[in-house]
Amino acid sequence: MPNLLIILCLGVCGGLLARRLKLPGGSLIGAVLASGGYSLIAGSHPLPTWVRSAAMILVGISLGAALSREALWKARKALPLALVLLVAFSVLSLVLGVGLHRFAPSNMAVATTVLGCMPGGASCTMAMATDFGADMNVVAALALVRQILIVSLLPVALQLLMRISKRPSRDLAEK
Repeated sequence: MPNLLIILCLGVCGGLLARRLKLPGGSLIGAVLASGGYSLIAGSHPLPTWVRSAAMILVGISLGAALSREALWKARKALPLALVLLVAFSVLSLVLGVGLHRFAPSNMAVATTVLGCMPGGASCTMAMATDFGADMNVVAALALVRQILIVSLLPVALQLLMRISKRPSRDLAEK
């Protein structure tokens, strides 16, 4: 139980610090870096199932609470393309995951490699990893790399696209 409290405290402090520093995705990345750093130094301390379940429930509540009719109405025009991209990225994830499983110089299970290559939030990936019996440590490591790349590259790409289009985001203008 002491390790659980240490991990939780470090994760909260890391998330709050990264958020205060205004890092993109700071809450998640800060929590991962702080608790992951501790695990690398002191040894892995997987969370009890009830803690992971509580965290997934909180993420689900957060997503559900943010949903509104207005948001769905605004998103309706993007939905067909979003669904096409979702299917394309899912197929790409399956191909990459199966390829990694087949050709990587390790004996990772296919569930581990596919979920490790899957696009989406780390929380969703980890929830599915639990359900499919994948190696949580490997899926978490791949999710962390993916999140760091997204958080590092996406803001730069988005700023470039906004500069090229030379018009402010309509979402920001509406607020």
